Amino acid sequence: MTSALSDLTSKAVAYDMYWNQEFTPVLNRHRIPPLLEGYQLFLKSDDARKRVEEIAQLQLEEEKTDKYDTHPSMKARLEAIAELEETNASVDNTSALSLLDDPEKQERTLLKALIKDSEYSKMSPIAWNAEVNELFIANWEETTVQIGKVLKPMTPPDLPAFVKDPLSFVEDQASVKGMDDQVAPQVINNLIYGVSTGLALLLCRQGFRMEMSVGSEPKMMRDGVELQPLSVIGRLVSKQLSQDEWLEQCRELGIYDQSLFVEAKTAEKQEDLHQSQ
Repeated sequence: MTSALSDLTSKAVAYDMYWNQEFTPVLNRHRIPPLLEGYQLFLKSDDARKRVEEIAQLQLEEEKTDKYDTHPSMKARLEAIAELEETNASVDNTSALSLLDDPEKQERTLLKALIKDSEYSKMSPIAWNAEVNELFIANWEETTVQIGKVLKPMTPPDLPAFVKDPLSFVEDQASVKGMDDQVAPQVINNLIYGVSTGLALLLCRQGFRMEMSVGSEPKMMRDGVELQPLSVIGRLVSKQLSQDEWLEQCRELGIYDQSLFVEAKTAEKQEDLHQSQ
């Protein structure tokens, strides 16, 4: 029972991540990939499994029971179950999908219920293949344009300074000074994601080929060189990647003096910082 409850927590985290980070971005491009198939691929991804475990553990540690809650926290329930005697009851590992006569039909019915009819009719099916990668690149381009309107001009060597104080790179410093403390963390996360996608697109312009599967972090490949652009900032923050190492990589990759926001240069004057949320 303990493992079942723990698995329930992990699966809830996994589905939220899959829906928000993998499935919804494709829907936003008016395409519908197979929902269940994608989720199964997500669960098999080593990258996704690691991130799910980290978030689930963090939630378990930080969750608290309020007096108005309908049930105890997951941590409290797991502790209570641990005190019970173990039994030798058999376990049925049959997939719950076996209870459905036609899972694919049920999937379509669910999506139609979640998406407005006017929008659903405009969408076309797409498989989880290389074509999906092109949709993610299109999303990155839109994100980078918006972030580029907010931030000062940046090149890859600026990343070590950026990770120390992302808000200092905001063009309109007046908006930073008046920012609510509860809003700032989300804005910083958005800026970091936008800069990371800017790096990914820069590598695409430099002839790198993107390789990405459901649940896995995108990899940029060229002539035997491999880089995961969305994790560079995290590695700089954790000091797994030093400033000197990153600067040397920039020179070797030929991106040292390249702009991260090429598309944003031709955009109209910057918008308010909070539009990056």
